[in-house]
Amino acid sequence: MNLFFVSLFALLQLCGLVAKSAQFPLHVWLPNAVEGLTPIFALIHAATMVATRIFLVVRLLPLFVVLTKIMNIVAFTGLITVILGATLAISQKDIKKILAYSTMSQLGYMMLALGMGSYQMVVWWVSFLVVEGCLSLLVLQSVDSFHLWLIKSN
Repeated sequence: MNLFFVSLFALLQLCGLVAKSAQFPLHVWLPNAVEGLTPIFALIHAATMVATRIFLVVRLLPLFVVLTKIMNIVAFTGLITVILGATLAISQKDIKKILAYSTMSQLGYMMLALGMGSYQMVVWWVSFLVVEGCLSLLVLQSVDSFHLWLIKSN
């Protein structure tokens, strides 16, 4: 098989996974997607739809390991996503956007770990699913119950 086509396949797969897991260049959809979600849909969104894309990166990691430039792209994308997600989460006042940007930052940490070739991040991924699911239910249920979604600074 031609190395060019394998590299192209890996790069296109990575681009699709970066878009669906809200990584740096293609991250703008995530905060808008959680804006109007009810708590149960937010749980499904946080626990399955976004985080499963990281699992697909884990499944494709043997292909990415062979292509070192792809691994560098994965690590760099994760690093930029961590910094950007944390910075944007700190600057927000809307609790749903804070939750979305913190999710983006955590997914960036996972991509960074995968870019460095660490399979042990799967444990982190499982704990992220549990914690993010509980946090989404708690925060969004309280937002629906008390109608308070803005963090006010005095």
